[in-house]
Amino acid sequence: MNDSIRNTIKELIAETIEGKLSNSTYYIDAKQDTGIFGTIHNLSLEEVNTSINGASIASHIDHTRYYLWVMNYCIENRTEPAINWQDSWEITPVTAEKWQNIKSELLTEYHRLLRLADRENWEPEDNSGILSALTHSAYHLGAIRQLAKNFIS
Repeated sequence: MNDSIRNTIKELIAETIEGKLSNSTYYIDAKQDTGIFGTIHNLSLEEVNTSINGASIASHIDHTRYYLWVMNYCIENRTEPAINWQDSWEITPVTAEKWQNIKSELLTEYHRLLRLADRENWEPEDNSGILSALTHSAYHLGAIRQLAKNFIS
């Protein structure tokens, strides 16, 4: 994998999850708190649990965490784990402890993905796993930001 492409992909993953990391951005608003963690940082437990059109911010975050876990597992083990996409959306209102765990696990999977993306030699299936994790997370960032507009003034 070309170093420039690998570094750009890692920067895009970081921008999606963490938000603005320098003076410029690739695709999100060039201001602070525009990545997933910045978007949810100041939201209350009630706000992240509010279902809007059948999904809550908590459910999007947990689904994103689950998706990253699946892709990371596939890349590391060269096989798919038992996957239940339906269950990844069946999140009921979360407690403060559960919400903290979901965010912590998302952070863990994000760092795991960055480590995998940092390897010099990618296998062909790494391309699809890492790029799928990036684009899927970006999709959910957009959905989360739209839902968060209901609560951010």
